[in-house]
Amino acid sequence: MTFPIRQIGLSLVALLMVLSGCATTGAHQAPYSAQKRMETLAPWASGPGKLVVIEVPAANNAISTAMAAGSLKMGGSSLAADQIVQLLRSGSVGTVAVIGESDAMNAATVQAALRQLQGTAPKDKTTLVLVGEHADTDSLKAVAASTGVKLVFAR
Repeated sequence: MTFPIRQIGLSLVALLMVLSGCATTGAHQAPYSAQKRMETLAPWASGPGKLVVIEVPAANNAISTAMAAGSLKMGGSSLAADQIVQLLRSGSVGTVAVIGESDAMNAATVQAALRQLQGTAPKDKTTLVLVGEHADTDSLKAVAASTGVKLVFAR
């Protein structure tokens, strides 16, 4: 049985792409520590009103997490984003905190929630706290300001 050179070449390229994707899945950020993130929220826990913590799930590999975050940034939604919107609209809590294993996924979830809130102001000035390391804070602050939500970044 003979294979054309072109077919073998394409098969090798496909195999290389799959293997390179698998090799990058271990490249995660610093280990996630829920306890450290909860300690970061201590000032808001003792503040006025109730503190509600939303933990945003991340996929078990970096590629899937990046794809899910990209989907949220492109207009998608998630259960966590819907919960954030519901809490902000209810006015029943003082602070909503967002934590999770992937900072990129957390930021994309907050962006999706804030996008849903545009045009409808929350009932009161609930504080939204995004915990973790975030690079693109300016765009999130702009969206939050347009919705009337006080957005705070905590590390």
